[in-house]
Amino acid sequence: MGNGRFYALVLAIALGAVSGLPVQLKADDTEIYLGDVTVSAGVRPNVLFILDTSGSMSGMDGMSQDRLDRMKDALHAILDDVNNINVGLMRFTDPGGPILFPVAYIDEDVSVVAAGGSSGADINVQVNASSDDAEEQVSGGAVDLLGEQLDLITSTAAVSSTLVARQVTSQSSNAEERLSDGDIITGVRIDMNPDQTNAVRFEAINIPPAALILDARIVFTARNSDSSSTALTFYGHLDADASPFSTSCSSCYDVSGRTKTSASVTWNPGSWSTNNEYPSDDLTPIVQEIVDQPSWASGNAMAFIQTNGGSGQRRAYTHDGSSSRAAKLEITYATSVSSDDQVVGLRFQGIGIPQGATVTSAVIEFWPAAVSSGLTNIRIHGEDTDDAVPFSGSVNNLSARTKTTANVDWNAVPPWDDVNIVQQSPDLTGIVQEIVNRGGWCGDNAMAFMIELNGVGGGPRIAESFDNDPSRAPILRVNYDESSAAPGACINQWVQRQVEVSDDDAEETISSGSVSIGGSSFDMRSTQVNGLRFQNLPI
Repeated sequence: MGNGRFYALVLAIALGAVSGLPVQLKADDTEIYLGDVTVSAGVRPNVLFILDTSGSMSGMDGMSQDRLDRMKDALHAILDDVNNINVGLMRFTDPGGPILFPVAYIDEDVSVVAAGGSSGADINVQVNASSDDAEEQVSGGAVDLLGEQLDLITSTAAVSSTLVARQVTSQSSNAEERLSDGDIITGVRIDMNPDQTNAVRFEAINIPPAALILDARIVFTARNSDSSSTALTFYGHLDADASPFSTSCSSCYDVSGRTKTSASVTWNPGSWSTNNEYPSDDLTPIVQEIVDQPSWASGNAMAFIQTNGGSGQRRAYTHDGSSSRAAKLEITYATSVSSDDQVVGLRFQGIGIPQGATVTSAVIEFWPAAVSSGLTNIRIHGEDTDDAVPFSGSVNNLSARTKTTANVDWNAVPPWDDVNIVQQSPDLTGIVQEIVNRGGWCGDNAMAFMIELNGVGGGPRIAESFDNDPSRAPILRVNYDESSAAPGACINQWVQRQVEVSDDDAEETISSGSVSIGGSSFDMRSTQVNGLRFQNLPI
């Protein structure tokens, strides 16, 4: 144990027990914990720790642990040292996130906090694994767990597809704009850093109007080696035939001044090594928006605008730096497609609603992955089970699941005309209530939903999946009346107790039977039998 008993031992026990913990903040939530300060007797600062669990927390930043694990270590260190404060935990995703634990005295018993009561509680849970969203083809029952988007209505399969590859052909198709003054500069490399907005343009894009874009990427060749973490966001220039950029001008803002597409894609590239090629993330939503313009014609030019929301940079060749290593655009499209109806499955883990509690509202939110429209009607069921298991790749894994009697029709789904505006389902209270009322349901179990075409229509609605962008995966938002849960209603909870006094940990030497209490270290060795005692377990 390192320095032994200086770090007191903790026992944490998972149990299915009483109804959920209150989540409303109480007392003076404007108080701020300032560290080593003196406060009036009986007054404790309220501190709410907001933990970032969005997709960006998977970044390594050149270290052995990702950001999420480093944040956890820091939180443990803080909570081990602070005292005389009220503390709560909240998770932040994008958008929003749930209260994980209410603001309460840091040394208070869990059972006392749980008894505080509350008029209502919010559940906000996001799909957080590849096996938590899936698509199943109605014809044949094939299941896809790794798709980069969720086609809520149909899956389109290319009958014939074409690859278009174009490279920057002149320096006027590379542009770097300084944020500080709007000047356009050019050189042998394009610096994708936080101080600039950049652009690349490609001519003679031979894609016919109304083509279906299947994949689109810009391939950059590294001019220099870079490894620092960064976030490059790409937009399209919303023009049916993008004009060349100024090669040198003062305060003309010829990049940022151009109209951007609604669609955007953020790419977090790994490390770059000089002269190696690096394809961007899939830019399909951007290219689709450009070619869907009424005035788009095959052979027109297409341009992309790039910003940097991180702190690092990536440096790539321009046309003048090396014409053979200038940026390349690779697009795969189809003009002839067939459609096969499919079922989309969504599974949400850790739904902390006590068995039998009254659900007051429930919706699923989707981030559009592409602009889409057309008449369509959707039907949503829940899975009629106590604890939904992860989806698998086995045939008919979604359709073989038992559906709830309750279902919700989402008729005449409005067009999804902006990929940055979240789309919300109709109220799903009846479905969630049916699952929560099951005799075997226990709070913090998993809940699953199936989404499919309902008779009329078939206009696509395409949502982000976990595998493409975890921060934009679907979110289940539920509100329930906490006071409605019956005493003893099942919910999985943790009870934590710590060794409190010297008599609660002991070491016995096997050879002599002598017992040591109160030592400064706790030695777990083959010559000893050790004992631990935890008091007041409310199980």
